Amino acid sequence: MMKTAPPEVFSLNRIRLRRHRLSDVDSIYKYASNLEGAKYADWPIQSEKDSLIQAIEQRSVNWELGLEYSWVMALLENDTAIGGISVFITGPQSILGYLLHPDYWGMGITTEASQAIIKWLSSAGEVSKIQASCDTENIASIRVLEKLGFNKVCTEIELTVRPQISNVPRDTHAYEYITT
Repeated sequence: MMKTAPPEVFSLNRIRLRRHRLSDVDSIYKYASNLEGAKYADWPIQSEKDSLIQAIEQRSVNWELGLEYSWVMALLENDTAIGGISVFITGPQSILGYLLHPDYWGMGITTEASQAIIKWLSSAGEVSKIQASCDTENIASIRVLEKLGFNKVCTEIELTVRPQISNVPRDTHAYEYITT
């Protein structure tokens, strides 16, 4: 758990990052069940809203325990969730992950959201390394990580199962961002 409390809301130029709410279930379902958007995810897409409700409730528990901090990416004009971003913090290291509905790809939204998280983690002074990973064929995520200043550390062969693609483990790029 971090000594510095994570912000519950980040007000950015085009989006707002805020904690999940049960009232978000329909809009989260739209991106969490989207096969194209979750193609490279390492978890099965959400097929039932009941399991999504449980996941939202668990995110609140994880936040309070300091295990994971996660926010929805919400449009400023109507507060609709269009994606999610989270960070797992273990001592001086953290792992960044994100997902955005395909209707909003190519607009720099994931980059904007990630920059806010990186800035917060860097300014808190408790995390020295932020890690991220992505499938070697996920060109969009590779571009986001490189734009953010992450460095590719290695490529792990047959590391991660991407259930929307195959049950066979796929190659994964590992990235890191040094905050100090």
